[in-house]
Amino acid sequence: MRWQAAGLKQRLDPEGGSVYMVTTWKNRTLNVVDESRRRISTMPMPGQQDLTLPGQHPASGVYARVGQSVVAGEPCQVWRTVDTEGHEGDACYTADGILLQVVQQGRIMVRAISVSRTPQPDQVFESPAGFTAQAPAHP
Repeated sequence: MRWQAAGLKQRLDPEGGSVYMVTTWKNRTLNVVDESRRRISTMPMPGQQDLTLPGQHPASGVYARVGQSVVAGEPCQVWRTVDTEGHEGDACYTADGILLQVVQQGRIMVRAISVSRTPQPDQVFESPAGFTAQAPAHP
């Protein structure tokens, strides 16, 4: 995951795939980019009504501090919450709001392997030129 504070953009690159996602908070869109098929799907961000910017405490929901941890060499606070489907999960955030790990039902879903607090270039978050726009499967 990469975050660009100036542009309010987040990029998620799932391991081992040719698909990545760019979320833009300013215009509340999600772009799914499939490099192997050279396609881009653009849709409204999921969960817009409850959207909280990274590093900010959500206005709704119940969160309980359950401990401290270290992930990718960074100390973090572990918070326990319940998702919209009623599943309990733990999220570990640094003091400056970087999500380092998410555990659900005892399984690590997201885990940082390294952290770098360096500016991210705009091109990392831009859609590649020449890709075909494709309607999302589930808008």
